[in-house]
Amino acid sequence: MSLHRKMPHPTRKELLRWRGCGGRRRSARAVLAAGMALLAVGAVRPSHALDAPAVGSSVVRVQGAKALPIDGIWYLRSENRRVLIRNGRGVDADTGQPLSRNIRQTGPASFSLFDIRCNCPARMALTVEGSLMGTTGAVGWEITPVRLHDPQWFDEMRLGLN
Repeated sequence: MSLHRKMPHPTRKELLRWRGCGGRRRSARAVLAAGMALLAVGAVRPSHALDAPAVGSSVVRVQGAKALPIDGIWYLRSENRRVLIRNGRGVDADTGQPLSRNIRQTGPASFSLFDIRCNCPARMALTVEGSLMGTTGAVGWEITPVRLHDPQWFDEMRLGLN
């Protein structure tokens, strides 16, 4: 006695269904295949298309700001935090959390910015000692330089105060 049972030979109709060529299954599979093909075509973009964000995306391109004489790492003693200022933006040097944006030089030794944490504008002024005194509304703070990107440029600005 054999352990294998003899299976009856499948009919032509059954063979067509098993291969995905028959009846409703064919149309459902065809629709699924067409949908997958359209998704694949939409997902693959030529390399030059990566320069522009996709329509409806939440990515917003921001014009790159220029370097400032205060670019570098600063120490905010009141919060025991290191702040990285680079090209008009301030971030926590350890976590990368954004702290400020739109830092602009408004005078020989004064700067304006937008404080992200307070959601309000702020001002900074360079002192003769080389620290930056800032005010956000009625709150004041001071940051001292740790390592500057261009110390000579910063010293020229600082010596211009005298």
